[in-house]
Amino acid sequence: MLFSPALFEVGFATIAALPYAKHGFDLFMARKRTLSRPDEDFTGTLTILLPIWNEANVLTQKLNN
Repeated sequence: MLFSPALFEVGFATIAALPYAKHGFDLFMARKRTLSRPDEDFTGTLTILLPIWNEANVLTQKLNN
């Protein structure tokens, strides 16, 4: 009589643990992969968007700091 609820709990715990096991396996496989870097230097442009409004004085102080 107690075997059936215990079996359900073990099944649900296994289902709940599967994403953690998959994440660990993905990290293990990513550790074996080698990274490739481009041969040339970066020659593009970089744009920085700052979410500010009416704070020109504060912005110039922060950029000078």
